[in-house]
Amino acid sequence: MKKHKNNNYFKKIFLIFIVIFSTLPIIFLAIQKTPKTLDGSRVKLVDNIGQNYFFRGSNPFVDKLGEKVFSYHDLKKYINQTLEKEGKKPLQDFYLIDISLLNLDAYFQIKEEQEFFQKFPNLGEVKNYSEIAPELLLTPFSNNPIAYKITKNYHEKLTKLLQEIRQTLEKESDKPVVIYAHCNAGRDRTGALSASYRMLYQNMDLPQAVNKNIEEVQRSSESLLKSSVSSYCNYLQKERKQEKKSCGE
Repeated sequence: MKKHKNNNYFKKIFLIFIVIFSTLPIIFLAIQKTPKTLDGSRVKLVDNIGQNYFFRGSNPFVDKLGEKVFSYHDLKKYINQTLEKEGKKPLQDFYLIDISLLNLDAYFQIKEEQEFFQKFPNLGEVKNYSEIAPELLLTPFSNNPIAYKITKNYHEKLTKLLQEIRQTLEKESDKPVVIYAHCNAGRDRTGALSASYRMLYQNMDLPQAVNKNIEEVQRSSESLLKSSVSSYCNYLQKERKQEKKSCGE
């Protein structure tokens, strides 16, 4: 009798696992965001060292035959239009480093960018940096010593990414290198990255970095990422001794 009960128990557990795993693909597809299209007005120059450039912008996808697809051609066009507005010469040939800040809810976009550069490695490469981090939830409370210790790990990872960007800009190469950082709309995640870079490397304080975001895309980052930028400013003061920075808005 006991053996029969155990068999029924394991059957129930097995059926539960079957139900869960059979619904996972449906859930995964349901959470996928509709990709936004490339907005040329949000392609902005963040920094330039020698022949290398760092741009920020929106998702480099365009509508084509009813589908949204990655477009290297359109991205290149807007990059050169931005350079002309900045009084710089357009680039005919460059190596693109596509820094995607998209998360798992944009899996198919991430995959399409990866496949493009696998097919055309001479044009560049893509690097995906997800913003999903538990520490991000505590950044509004980073003045608290315990919360600060937890968010410090997040800011160290961010600093490593910013250092990689800077080192790439400073490196001499056979042809220009263009770094293009983007999320979906090119405002919140991209704005947080741009503001953090400017505080670390362009001597901006928090109000200046936030106002630069507003100037470029007509708004600051959303609440959580805005708190992240403020928290990163505090991190720079405490850990990198950039005392002259104002972290008040």
